[in-house]
Amino acid sequence: MSEAVVDNIVAVLPPLLQTLESLSFVARNLNPPDFDRVMQIAGEPDETLQAVRPLLAGWPEKFDHIKTALEAAIDAALAGYAGLRAVQYGEGDLVSVFRALRYLPRAQEALYPLTELPPVSHFFLAPDLREDAGLQARLAATPNDNTGIFHERNEPGSRGGFSMYVPEYYTPDRAWPLVMALHGGSGNGRGFLWSWLRDARSRGAILVAPTATGQTWALMGDDTDTPNLNRIIDQVRERWRIDETRMLLTGMSDGGTFSYVSGLDGASRFTHLAPVAATFHPLMAEMADADRLRGLPIFITHGRLDWMFPVQTARQTQGYVGRRRQGRLSRDRRSQPHLSARDQCGDLSLAERRARRRRVRVSLPVTLRSAKRVSKGRRPGRGDVAASGPHTLRGSPSGASAPQGSRLQRQRRSLCAGMTVMDDARGTILVAAVDRKARATCSPAA
Repeated sequence: MSEAVVDNIVAVLPPLLQTLESLSFVARNLNPPDFDRVMQIAGEPDETLQAVRPLLAGWPEKFDHIKTALEAAIDAALAGYAGLRAVQYGEGDLVSVFRALRYLPRAQEALYPLTELPPVSHFFLAPDLREDAGLQARLAATPNDNTGIFHERNEPGSRGGFSMYVPEYYTPDRAWPLVMALHGGSGNGRGFLWSWLRDARSRGAILVAPTATGQTWALMGDDTDTPNLNRIIDQVRERWRIDETRMLLTGMSDGGTFSYVSGLDGASRFTHLAPVAATFHPLMAEMADADRLRGLPIFITHGRLDWMFPVQTARQTQGYVGRRRQGRLSRDRRSQPHLSARDQCGDLSLAERRARRRRVRVSLPVTLRSAKRVSKGRRPGRGDVAASGPHTLRGSPSGASAPQGSRLQRQRRSLCAGMTVMDDARGTILVAAVDRKARATCSPAA
């Protein structure tokens, strides 16, 4: 294994993962009046990533699959940040922000095949479960057949197809819960899949992200989307074992509104609803099947700072629906703007649920101080930034204060926590070499 390749991987991964986390932070906290402040808090990880991008040149051919994935992820992340920077400097509008944020799922899709690398695998886990030993063991095993990410007629620009994720540790000896997540207006399922993938991968759920048959969901006129959702469910059930008592229909914005339209119908096959940042018309409650509505678990999520659909919409919805049902109706109104899909799941970590105006926590896969403790055989303690926990960025462009030591040393040390040798035909030598190099740089002498 070339020392240069090992050094390059160790140098590139931390700024790449931090840049992706920062893009996610902007998406979660996007509020037009506060855009400049949000960008300041997100920091400038793209500058470090841009500086290490040339390190991927000249790799041996046998590592092309790793190089190609990293290059695609880095280029997408940098393009997203460049689009945001242009708006920050007055060259663009809110539509330009949305276009820039579309690069985030593209970067995640490019990076996911490298989950053979432990830091990448940790990145694609819910932050509060990154230290779960049982989950780590399940993901370290060889992936089972018919697992991973699939796309069915869901290329960019297409309509009516779907993307899905099946946990790599799926086995057909039991039924698995299903989450069907509907994208927002003008979106697509291929990109929206990544807003739920961390939670599905961590908690063991089959995730399906369909794309609307039209430019958005069938909120008016003929409903061509519900039959398509049923077709997708049938197609999934033919190949995987689904728990028909745990089928969640959720959606963001227009997708959340359509989860009402379709999910309140008496013929709906979904057992739970979780609309997010959705709008609601009283006629929906009047037209809903009374027997179905009675006892149907519904979890409504809406941001208090929503600039597109005021939070009063959720309060009215609770009134309309609550008067016609006897079952469980939950409502979660967070102090956030038009919520991103990442904030849909009720299981999100406390750090991500408590974003505030002057102090925002952004989850990082690994950090320096926890890596130092691991290298010395100690668990991260109180006052350390835990490997799976949040890293606090305050309202300065540079974020948190930089630790001591050279930039390369800090990047190497940040890979120390959780490194293992994965059993993969292409990746064993590579990961083992990165593991040795990272642990060497974490020693007290490093």
